[in-house]
Amino acid sequence: MLTIYTYPKGPRAGKAAITAKYAGVEYQVAPWEHGVTNQTPEFKAKFSTGMVPAMDTPDGPLQESNALARYVASLRPALHLRGTTIYDQALVEQWIDYSTSHIETPLNQWAAMYAGFVPYNKNEVKKQKEMAMKGLKHLDKHLETRTFIVSERVTIADIIAACNLWFGFAKVVVPAMRGELVNVTRWYTTMLNQPAFIEWFGEPVLCEKQPQPPRPAKQEKKKKEGKPAKAAEAPKPKPAKKAKHPLDCMPPSTLDLEEWKRFYSNTDETKAVAMPWFYERFETAGWSLFRCDYKDNEDFKVEFMAANLMGGMIQRCEAVRKWAFANLVLLKPADCPHFVGTGVFLFRGTDVPEDMKNGVDYESWDWKRLDVADAADKAFLEDVWAWEGDFGGLMPAGSEACEGKTLK
Repeated sequence: MLTIYTYPKGPRAGKAAITAKYAGVEYQVAPWEHGVTNQTPEFKAKFSTGMVPAMDTPDGPLQESNALARYVASLRPALHLRGTTIYDQALVEQWIDYSTSHIETPLNQWAAMYAGFVPYNKNEVKKQKEMAMKGLKHLDKHLETRTFIVSERVTIADIIAACNLWFGFAKVVVPAMRGELVNVTRWYTTMLNQPAFIEWFGEPVLCEKQPQPPRPAKQEKKKKEGKPAKAAEAPKPKPAKKAKHPLDCMPPSTLDLEEWKRFYSNTDETKAVAMPWFYERFETAGWSLFRCDYKDNEDFKVEFMAANLMGGMIQRCEAVRKWAFANLVLLKPADCPHFVGTGVFLFRGTDVPEDMKNGVDYESWDWKRLDVADAADKAFLEDVWAWEGDFGGLMPAGSEACEGKTLK
C-alpha cells in the first residue's frame, strides 16, 4: 500500500490521492504534524528535503507532487491515465508542465497574498493576477472544443491541472473572472464534482465575492491612569555585572571581523582581491565556515518571495551579527521548476553559535561545515561570496545569482 505524507487535504498531495482513486490503487495518509513529523530522523532518512507531499512506495520513497501522480498512474497502465498513444502521452506531459508553470505558480502567489500567507503587495497582486489570467485564458481557448484537456477521457493532465487551480478558484477567482473563463469553469466544476475529488476536497468551493487584503492586527491602546502618590523608594540595588558572551572571551585572532566586513564592502573584485585578503587572515582555531541549503526549495517558485524569505533570515540574524558574516544567494538551475537557496556563513568559534541554532530559521536550512583546504569547498565559498560561478555544479560556470543577501 502507498503511504502519502501531507498536511490535511493539501491540493498538491491531492494529485496522487485522486489519481489513486481513479486507478483503483490503495493508499493511506500518514498522521501529520507540520514541523514535527517532517523533522524526525526517520522522515529525513527517507525524504532528505523534509518537504511534503511525499510518498512511500514499494519501490522506495518519492517526492514532488507531479512525480507522485505520475507514479500512481503508471501502476495501472491499462487505464491510460498517462495517455493512450505516444503523442497523447506527450500532450499529457505538456499540459502538466503548462498548468504548473503558467497557472499554478502565479495563481497561488496571487491567492496567498489575500490569504495572509505572504505579505500583501498591491503591485505584485496585479502582476501575478495578470500572469494567472493569461495562463487560464490560454487553457480556456484550448478547452473550447474539448471535454477534457487531452482526450475525451480523464488523464492525469486533468487531475493535476484541477488541483493546481483549487486554491486560487476558492480564494480569488470571482464570478466576473469565471465569466471570462467559461470553458475552464465548465471543465473545472466537472472535475471537482467527480467522487474522487469530493472524497479528497469535500464539496466544491468557488470564490463568490471580491477578497479583501488582510488588515494588520490593531494594537490596543493602554488607558491612561492617574499617577499614584509616590511612596518612599528603597535604595535600588546595583545591577549585577553582565557576563561576557563566550565568543567575546576567545583569544585574539588574526582575522578582524569588522575590518573584513569593511574590506569586502569596499572591494569590487571579490575573488581576485577580497578572498586572498581573507585567506591570509582566516584561521580555523578561531573561525568556522558553514554552507547552508534551504530545505523547502519547492516553495521557491516566485523570485521576489524567495528573496524576501532570505532577506528576512538575514534580518533575524541580529543576535549573531557581532560574530558572523554571510552571503545567501538565490539560483535558478536549468530544467528546475523552482529557485534554489544556498549560502555560506562565517562564524566566530569552531561551530554554529547557540544563538543561531536557537533562531527560528536554523531548522529550515541544512548545514555543512566547509574546509578551505578542500578545493571544492573553497570554490563554492568564493562563488557564493562573489555571487557568481557554478556554485558547486548547481549552475553553468560564470553564472550570476538571481538575488543575493549579505549579513555584515
